[in-house]
Amino acid sequence: MIILTHENPDGDAIGSALALSKAMQSNGSKVIVFSPDNPPSSFDFLDGFNDIKIASDPEVIELVRKGYRIIVVDGSSPNRCGISNFPPGSDPIVIDHHPTIEDYGQMVFVDTTKSSTAENIFHILNAAGMQIGLTISECLFTGIITDTGSFKYPNATSETFEITAQLLKSGMSTAKVSSMIYERMSYANRKLLGRAMERLSVSFGGKFAITAVTWKDMNEFEAELRDTDFIIDEIRKLGGCEIYVFAKEYRPDQFRISMRGRGMFDLSQLALKYGGGGHHDAAGFNATGDWLFVRANLLQIFESLFDNK
Repeated sequence: MIILTHENPDGDAIGSALALSKAMQSNGSKVIVFSPDNPPSSFDFLDGFNDIKIASDPEVIELVRKGYRIIVVDGSSPNRCGISNFPPGSDPIVIDHHPTIEDYGQMVFVDTTKSSTAENIFHILNAAGMQIGLTISECLFTGIITDTGSFKYPNATSETFEITAQLLKSGMSTAKVSSMIYERMSYANRKLLGRAMERLSVSFGGKFAITAVTWKDMNEFEAELRDTDFIIDEIRKLGGCEIYVFAKEYRPDQFRISMRGRGMFDLSQLALKYGGGGHHDAAGFNATGDWLFVRANLLQIFESLFDNK
């Protein structure tokens, strides 16, 4: 089997993919995990992390020709999976929890009421009677803790805590997993966070916060895209706002826009309008132009949003 996940993979993407691959491998299946981008080193403690490959059309096509099938986890859109098209005969299986997921895949397992794709993977493995040991538990908990903001977001339900309790029975340490993810930030990440804080501004009566790191910042601190991880979570700690926007310039004039909210607006629908996706309070899309141009466009978009509320 081939397991694909989305570009700029987060903890849910990596954790879900590795949990599923480990479970399938324990049953004798040959599984290869692909990511469109280098996975963040925050997750390098997970079993199987070093075996993740960068997705490419030639390699995936060749594997499908040899009889491999494709499973897409946490990939709400096929064009975010690192390959241009699904090869004939791949018959992709899709496992996700995004409300903005596109209609694709031969078999689809999507439950948007779950906090994370990791929760859906837990139910699949449980229903199949597969053992969820320590390494798989760490992978699943990584997906859960990152997509719930360490249980701070409203998508963390009683079921989320019940599943976490089940994972703890494997001997997993929540303290260890949390520390490995959140307490090993790179020097570049800390410097970029400082630059983002310097650039932070608020608008629309203090209800909207926006900031960015530019390509120039990335070069100055010899940073990679993964060094921007979790900066949006720091921005979200600013009180009084309803929407937080963090723009990261990952190539010249190419931005990834991350949005966080506090329930007033459905950010997933806004992201979908601009070719992105996500959840009610956490979504994103891509934008093109220099920072001044992108910032002006974003302010116009959100001004209209606030005016129509």
